[in-house]
Amino acid sequence: MKNYTILYAEDDLKLANQVIDLLELLDFKVFYAKDGLSALEIIKEEKIDILLLDISMPRLDGLKLLEQIRQNDNKTPAIMITALSDSPTLLNAVELNICKYLIKPFDRLKLELALDKAIKQSNNLIKVSNNVYLNMLTNELLVNNELKKLSKKEFLLLEILLKSSPNIVDFYTICEYVYNDYNVSSDAIKSLVKNLRKKINYKGIIHNANARGYYIKTT
Repeated sequence: MKNYTILYAEDDLKLANQVIDLLELLDFKVFYAKDGLSALEIIKEEKIDILLLDISMPRLDGLKLLEQIRQNDNKTPAIMITALSDSPTLLNAVELNICKYLIKPFDRLKLELALDKAIKQSNNLIKVSNNVYLNMLTNELLVNNELKKLSKKEFLLLEILLKSSPNIVDFYTICEYVYNDYNVSSDAIKSLVKNLRKKINYKGIIHNANARGYYIKTT
């Protein structure tokens, strides 16, 4: 099993020591920061798999820290730690792509459940191309750190293309997998491909195979 790295930012040293002991017991490699600015310095130097950030910290609070992180990275799962008094602020920050939040005081079980969710989110990001990822849990595309929701049919089409890559997916298979209907017009499939290409926003990823079907080139 992969040894995940986690950035843990918390200014309460007593709590931090307890959580670090648990994280290490769970085989995480822990990078600890006592404030937001120190956390930013760690991110510049280390590859981080999961973010565990307290909201109320000196120098740079957890939400402002995550805002800065999200300018360049919208895919690393983030678990926020909040006091009950500032939880409404957290709930309004959905655009920061928060994976889970914990309200103090939290127990070991709640932390482990949050970590499990973060690991699943991390593992379910499938690379489509440079700067393009598909989240298999949320049916969302991550394009240049911008989240784009896919329709059910768009998701299924991209899924079957990725599963089959670099092989051609013929029209019959697309009809069966995406529509569960063999009497779908070619115009409907072309329209679906056009919409998906528009959301991916990159040329040269989904290719037409001389009227036989489509295939995808991943990089």
